[in-house]
Amino acid sequence: MAENWLIFVDTNIMLDFYRKPGENAGRQIASLRKHLNSIIVTEQVKMEFLNNRQKAISEMLEQMAAPRTAPLPMILSGSRSGKALTKAMNDAVKRHKEAKKRAELILAEPSRYDPVYQGLSRIFSHPGPLNLKRPNEERFQVREMAEKRFKLGYPPRKAKDTSFGDALNWEWLIKCTQASENANVLIVSRDSDYGLPQGEGSILNDWLKAEFEARVKPTRKIELTPKLTVALKKLAEVVTPEDEAVETAVLEASRPAPGMSYLPLEPRQTTYLTVPAKSGPTAKKLFATLPGELDVLDYPEKNGDVAFALTYPVSYETGLNYGKRLSQFAIMLGGERGLPPKFQETSVN
Repeated sequence: MAENWLIFVDTNIMLDFYRKPGENAGRQIASLRKHLNSIIVTEQVKMEFLNNRQKAISEMLEQMAAPRTAPLPMILSGSRSGKALTKAMNDAVKRHKEAKKRAELILAEPSRYDPVYQGLSRIFSHPGPLNLKRPNEERFQVREMAEKRFKLGYPPRKAKDTSFGDALNWEWLIKCTQASENANVLIVSRDSDYGLPQGEGSILNDWLKAEFEARVKPTRKIELTPKLTVALKKLAEVVTPEDEAVETAVLEASRPAPGMSYLPLEPRQTTYLTVPAKSGPTAKKLFATLPGELDVLDYPEKNGDVAFALTYPVSYETGLNYGKRLSQFAIMLGGERGLPPKFQETSVN
């Protein structure tokens, strides 16, 4: 018999939809919407999402550097390649302006232009029994219990917290599980106040685990993960390898690099990545998850493979773990770091 799982998705995971390619984000939101009666939601999470949505989008826009243009040497001005290069640079500038304008509409009018906002709004507005929102009178009791645990210093709580939002979410989670029939619970969050990050997973806080067993049932399961794809699998949704790869890249990018408060933009270096042609589109989506300034040029397909030239500041190699992440991408996609001889006489696009 299949296990019954209730899923709580924290705000930081919802904001990650802005750090993923649109196709991946849309697919995962659509999967969640198929299971509205299994998703634990609070108005607290809705408030935090709306309060931080613009900031998350703005952070992504800051990484969208304007295309670099350079004057063409006069000797090339009339040549076919020179004209093609000039046109490509002008087109890139035009597309960049169009993308910026679209982003401004997403920021200003989310109900019309932001697909993430639209999809999550349907989850937040669902009138089911797992959604703690007005006019549900239970919210007053849950709020009182959350305030009490916050004052006593119980987790989930960060050291510098001044509000009891996480405590409120936890109390509602407990209440929903108590009211369910034999349901287990999965918390999807990167917040350290729920537990300890460990490799690609997380270990639930000892007190929270003991409290759950005492207030619900020792036979019920409660787990913690930073990956939404894990939750979707619990809900019997099909998860693509591409979605898993993108999520891993987003998680890597979310981990701060120690001791790197300033990253100089020069000098720059170029490295290469070669993957099977069928994995080329996924590679580009993974590149988009890398923070900072990255220039990507691609080589035309040869003998079933495609290659990419990636140029970025030298400091990113260690400061932002670019080297490690690109090696991980190569493994995920069945490719390799480097440029095989078959591409070395080929011009990039």
